[in-house]
Amino acid sequence: MGSGAVGLYYGLRILEGELFNDSNTEVKFVLRTDYDIVVSKGVNLKSPDGDITFLPEQLKSKCFRASDLLEDNFDWVLVCFKTCALKEDSDILNFVSRYISVSTKILLIMNGLGVENFFSRSIPATKIYGGMAFICVNRERSYTIEHDRVNDKLIINHIAFGSLLIAHFEDAPDLLLEAKCIWENTKLEGKVSLSNSLLQSRWSKLAWNIPFSGLSFIMGGVTINVIATNPHLRQIADKIMEETILLANLDMRFSHSELVRRGGNTDINEADASDESKIESGYKESLQTTLFSVESMKTTCWAFTDNMGPYKTSLCLDLIAGNELEIEYLFNRPLSRAKEIAGILNQDLNKLYPNLVFLVQQANALQDIIALRRIQGLSVWNATLLN
Repeated sequence: MGSGAVGLYYGLRILEGELFNDSNTEVKFVLRTDYDIVVSKGVNLKSPDGDITFLPEQLKSKCFRASDLLEDNFDWVLVCFKTCALKEDSDILNFVSRYISVSTKILLIMNGLGVENFFSRSIPATKIYGGMAFICVNRERSYTIEHDRVNDKLIINHIAFGSLLIAHFEDAPDLLLEAKCIWENTKLEGKVSLSNSLLQSRWSKLAWNIPFSGLSFIMGGVTINVIATNPHLRQIADKIMEETILLANLDMRFSHSELVRRGGNTDINEADASDESKIESGYKESLQTTLFSVESMKTTCWAFTDNMGPYKTSLCLDLIAGNELEIEYLFNRPLSRAKEIAGILNQDLNKLYPNLVFLVQQANALQDIIALRRIQGLSVWNATLLN
């Protein structure tokens, strides 16, 4: 469910395995606005791994409206909603819970920090898994995939990458292998990896999402290659990335520390908080989590970025289309954690993470401006001058 670009891509890869590769995994799709066109016209998947067309007769029995109440007992529910749907007053928990039986597990292929906590309000923690999708797959229109003007079919445009990292909400390694079985005999079988730390996995994605989705957003919708090739933007992105990785390391340390749970003091000072070797030396707990090497993580993120080309992030596309924006879980939740850590260290948040603070402030300010323009009936945003 949440059959947008990411959801349809991973779901169609399962369907491809079911139809053509003798996969034992059967998949069904819950769709909202795209149901009619999918069941009547089919879907085209464009991919470096090979294009494929799914015909209406292959999809009709696999697709259902969000209003349909399926009686199947599912082994897994893959949730690929935008995190802006996770609101206190939303009915999203009731909607998802109706597909959860005694044996059902849920995989949240979503961005941001803390999404599993939201679902744990009504779903047992043992059933919850987090999925980090490292993929470039674009949507050219709001809530639909780019429409082929000739054949009027939905097109999933898989541009690059496509790996999926899965972790368990309670970091239970004995439960992880079941998640990998979903992808057996599919083209993703070799691209799915497992992690013993959900927190580490979430931060590994945020180390890219925060600087690049953030900068593309506050710059009015610039593509990733603009950030990567402009020396000023590249330097800013690098600083935000480094602060995010340092924050991640402290979060991983403190999240598993009895000291933090007691609300006590720590011997790490402000200078140490930006020194990865001192963070590492203070990381004495016996944990499955491994802290990030700042330089190694930055090298990985830049290698990923420099091969993307003129890619538009989903947040960038939502900005241009005037859609609701994923600000809370992508930016505000990580900054809230930074505030908590600054308090634990008894340090000034703006000194520890100046670039991260600025980015999140700008993202929220822009979101407020967009909300005001929407109320006034004005065009939400014009990003054409920046592309």
